Amino acid sequence: MSSPSLRSIWIFRHGLRADWLTDFAPEMVHAKDNDIAPAGVTQFEYCADHMVRQQVDHLISSPYRRCVHSAEIMAKRLGLTIKLEWGMHETHGREIPEVSIPSELEKLYPHVDTETPSLLQPRSHETEASWMQRGSDVMTAMLNAYEGNLCLVSHGNPIVAMQEYLVPGFKRLGMRCAHYTRFDLTENGWHIVEPYGIAHLGFVDASEMRHIDWSPEEEARSLAAISPATPPTIS
Repeated sequence: MSSPSLRSIWIFRHGLRADWLTDFAPEMVHAKDNDIAPAGVTQFEYCADHMVRQQVDHLISSPYRRCVHSAEIMAKRLGLTIKLEWGMHETHGREIPEVSIPSELEKLYPHVDTETPSLLQPRSHETEASWMQRGSDVMTAMLNAYEGNLCLVSHGNPIVAMQEYLVPGFKRLGMRCAHYTRFDLTENGWHIVEPYGIAHLGFVDASEMRHIDWSPEEEARSLAAISPATPPTIS
């Protein structure tokens, strides 16, 4: 008999980015800190539909707009605020580009929590070793600071680092936009319940994207390679 789950963590990657649109105008928003595209909104509406059936106690996002915009779509459905956490920010080998401050984000995304401080501060000039360590640091800090189940919205490399902290040796495959991995804590430690989940995603029209990051057929093959016994279904 499997051990009962003590708490759960869902780690999502943000939705398809606005700067991946073929007709994207960089002057509309900061090229390095932009919202998600209409296709990304559709992706996270599916994510919200899925997460509203789960028990989530805290919704936490990287301060980058593509993550906060994604989290805002879920926050409306979950009835939660969005805590901003710099420990989950995009990895930077140089200086961190200018991003929106919390008061600006709150105007764009009403569910942003401007009262709860970030547990970690932003870091620049990172090596792979340092951003991997940051993933461990922020996950440790969040688990200590927040009780219950966590839903996180972050970026590719920090997600790799946080997953490695929870389950060492977990395959370091790139997580595509709007995918998630679920981890459950039992008396025997953290376990992967759903690796790179995509079954929650329905049709997404990405025809106007110059960077196509969503192919159901490709993802089905990728996930089947991770867990051959339980190949994913595409809705």
